[in-house]
Amino acid sequence: MQSPYMEKAPENLEQDWLFIICPSGKRRIIVAANDITQTYKDGGATDLKFKSCLPSGNPGLAEIHKYDDLTILDSLYCPDKKCFYIIDMLHWKHYPYYETEAEFRFFCLPDKFSELKSPSEVSANNEYPLELLEKHPYSQSKLESALKSAGHKVEGVLFINKSSQYVCKDSEDTFWLKLDQIEKVLGFPLPEGVEFSATSEEDDKKKEEWETRQKLRADREAAKQKQDEEEQGREKQDEEEQDREKQDEEEQDREKQESKNQDAEQDEVESPSGAAQDNDDCKETEPDQDDGVWSAA
Repeated sequence: MQSPYMEKAPENLEQDWLFIICPSGKRRIIVAANDITQTYKDGGATDLKFKSCLPSGNPGLAEIHKYDDLTILDSLYCPDKKCFYIIDMLHWKHYPYYETEAEFRFFCLPDKFSELKSPSEVSANNEYPLELLEKHPYSQSKLESALKSAGHKVEGVLFINKSSQYVCKDSEDTFWLKLDQIEKVLGFPLPEGVEFSATSEEDDKKKEEWETRQKLRADREAAKQKQDEEEQGREKQDEEEQDREKQDEEEQDREKQESKNQDAEQDEVESPSGAAQDNDDCKETEPDQDDGVWSAA
């Protein structure tokens, strides 16, 4: 899920949003399947391949699982610590969670994570430690408290709408906020003593890229809408043309039928005089019996 930078606080922030304090790291998707674990970058390129304690994540797991079981997690990878920080759960064994609400996913994730064997320790079957990032319902006091107790350098704060589903693209159901922007966006100063990463050129670049993607998406949608409207206009014209042709054919059929009816009426009018003439002709040619033509010899 790609997160735009927060420019202003969304509506109902305290009622509808959760936040996560994120350490410095690179966003990665973890996929454990067929007894191996791999990570993927934002663009879909593969990154690391290793053994993990996740379900289907290494051949040494003794648990029984289905052939097509897999685990998919959204995470941050910290190269300095060689550690993965788990943000979200997309799929666990044979259960997909994409279409469930974020609040439900975050409720289930700690329970699933507790089933793992020593996830925060490095071992032959878990080559990178896994740590679960805590989720908090938003309020100013909770954010300030979470920042003070972070215990690590903070890269930023990830905000997620409680009712949002997970989508693998840009979504305004999540927002990313750098700590040097807190006072500007949320209206209160950053607590003292918090170690954090300030907005960098890379952040500005990512923001520009997101804005460019939004503009391209808006242009594509506008072009598609125009194309759909033109197609609908052509279809309407075709339908109107077909209706006109049908009406013309019906009119021609009516005219033909009327012509036939008129011809038939004319024939009926003319037929009695014709019959009388025929009778007269017959009378003229009928032999006279008085002439004895029909008498016996």
